[in-house]
Amino acid sequence: MKLLRLALGLKPSEISDKLGIERTYWSRFENGRRGISEELAAQLVDRYGVTLDFLILGRWNTLPISLADRMRELDAELSKDIK
Repeated sequence: MKLLRLALGLKPSEISDKLGIERTYWSRFENGRRGISEELAAQLVDRYGVTLDFLILGRWNTLPISLADRMRELDAELSKDIK
């Protein structure tokens, strides 16, 4: 979920404010310590064009091409920084 947020160009505080959720909720969700609620999933789908297949099953191939491409670029950059 961090890649999604970064691809959208948002800070954790910005995305949580836009979605009307507590920042700690987003942090737990982004770090995999909390599952996604139906309400949050619906907001991400409506606002950002994310698919339920991506949110629930992790299928990147169901995302809009521009978003998936940006996420892949960020993933490669982050992987390079780790090495």
